Amino acid sequence: MEEERLFDLEDGYTLFRTRALSDEIVQFLENTAFGSKDNLYRHFYIREFVAHTPRTEFYLLRNHEKELMGLVAFCRRTFMGSPPYEGAYIRYFASSPKIRGKKLISRFSKEFMQWVRKEQRTPLVLFGSIEGRNKASRTIADHLGFEPFAPFKTMGFSRFRPRMKGEVHPVSAEEWKELLPKLTAFYSDHAFWGQDYLNVDGDYFVLKKDGKIVCGAQIHKAHWVVEKMMGFVGKYVLPVIPYVPYLRSIFNPRAFHFLNFEGVYVEKGQEASLIDLFESLLHIKKYHSALIWFDERDPLYQALVNIGKLGLLSRFTKNANASFIVDFSCFPEEEAKKIRAVRYCYPTGYDYT
Repeated sequence: MEEERLFDLEDGYTLFRTRALSDEIVQFLENTAFGSKDNLYRHFYIREFVAHTPRTEFYLLRNHEKELMGLVAFCRRTFMGSPPYEGAYIRYFASSPKIRGKKLISRFSKEFMQWVRKEQRTPLVLFGSIEGRNKASRTIADHLGFEPFAPFKTMGFSRFRPRMKGEVHPVSAEEWKELLPKLTAFYSDHAFWGQDYLNVDGDYFVLKKDGKIVCGAQIHKAHWVVEKMMGFVGKYVLPVIPYVPYLRSIFNPRAFHFLNFEGVYVEKGQEASLIDLFESLLHIKKYHSALIWFDERDPLYQALVNIGKLGLLSRFTKNANASFIVDFSCFPEEEAKKIRAVRYCYPTGYDYT
């Protein structure tokens, strides 16, 4: 698919759009370190992500030599509501080292968002996330008109020797038909709740007791390379982890392979069963670690913290905070008020892997 030329910027830069994932885009993203100056990591599984996100659009910033200098990805999806509404997650906002420090990123961001708002013809909520310590990105987001919507927490879960803990299996078609209304009701008080990444690849699993589903979760596989972490862990622990056999099975910064759990469901009073489910999923997939994202205010997050038994990885993630940000400038104000009034926010974990 050819790239569509959109508009020119100053200094010989041009913005293009494409829906095709090229080798050039994959290489650019895999070589880009995301995060803040204190925490830097690189994402892999780019092709797998786009394969499951059919409505992804890539906006490419090129110089006069056609070299890729910057990239933004819009991942469009549908959220459940009354009525359902459309959103676009800003998955990547990546730039080449060649243009950093030249104030081009802030200028490009402003012109790009102005163009998006002008061209958008149907109601659309723009949203993204910013790590708690990423002051530079927060400043840009504020300048672009994004508003904080919800505080997010990253929960780590790990086991050195994960074992099966109960009757756990992929949800069947009949079980999913029964579970989906319950899952939807479970997240009825969460904004940005959607089903785009649930029950995909046969990887929604349930735990049953006495023939009844008591909890469930969707699995996504992820691969990061962690280049930098703040504090004592980053300075003294990170460099030696790859050489410590048991520890590196939980968190190897050179090749951090983990599972993401989302769409977590649990019957009231059965919250402790989630610990058994999570460990069983690590065993089934032969992984040792998982990350789960929650709205910090969500009672389920608080319940799991209180239950404990999360494993060593939770110590690495206990200070991992983020802010879910939104822009309603392309969305009816009355509908925006309804979304703002919803008690909690649902993080689509797949977005962060």
